[in-house]
Amino acid sequence: MAQRSLCMLTLVFAMFIACILPMALNASAEGNVKDVRLHITGSDVLSTNKVSYYTATLVDPQEREWEYEMWVSADNETGASPTADSPATGNITRGNWTFQFNLTSQSIPGDLTIHINCTSTTGSFWYLKRETITVVEPVIISATIQNPTNTDVKNATVHFLVDGVEIDSQTIGSINSRQSIDVNGEWISADKEPGWHDSEVMVDLNGDGIIDKSTGDMIITNRFYIEGESSWLTWLVVAFGLLALVAGLTFISKRKVR
Repeated sequence: MAQRSLCMLTLVFAMFIACILPMALNASAEGNVKDVRLHITGSDVLSTNKVSYYTATLVDPQEREWEYEMWVSADNETGASPTADSPATGNITRGNWTFQFNLTSQSIPGDLTIHINCTSTTGSFWYLKRETITVVEPVIISATIQNPTNTDVKNATVHFLVDGVEIDSQTIGSINSRQSIDVNGEWISADKEPGWHDSEVMVDLNGDGIIDKSTGDMIITNRFYIEGESSWLTWLVVAFGLLALVAGLTFISKRKVR
């Protein structure tokens, strides 16, 4: 019994290490101060060529003032910025320990490492934080929404779903009478399962949060296929032919298009 309990304890410990080790490998720090920490908040997965904003907060019990340089690196840095040759810079002062920065991901999928090097304005203290994020090719769901009526559509909301989960949404300020507009939603995920996926584009014409087909709202469904990891489809576009929307818009009530 004791031997069995020991085996179970060993298994649980091994599973715990297996779970926390990947997370520990995503971030690292070094420097000549032991009481300083830097916390970075932002997305851990980006699409290629994506501009994204992050927030960093420095924790320094000694309340020293710091200067920082921020840059990114990757195996292939094409399109990525800022780089080590031209880093973003700024100051971290007492009472203002949080700062924001933006970066652009590379054009080739892979890991992207954020580097933030902090040096004190007095003394010779330094602290370097590195955090790695994942850059992937997005799946783009594209649709053309047509308005064949004599009435402009205002503030329509478009929801994009994959396998029943909303992956993107946007509000269209106006679709002019007898005009059309293209919309695109991005599925950005590092865990895209190979195989068939169900997609939906839900068009809420007045943005009231209710999809009512009797007043012209539409739900358009489709399926798309993702190859295995070894043969990824680059910039897969799922195009929805929203010709059915033409008929749907014909029956828009006056209440719905206001």
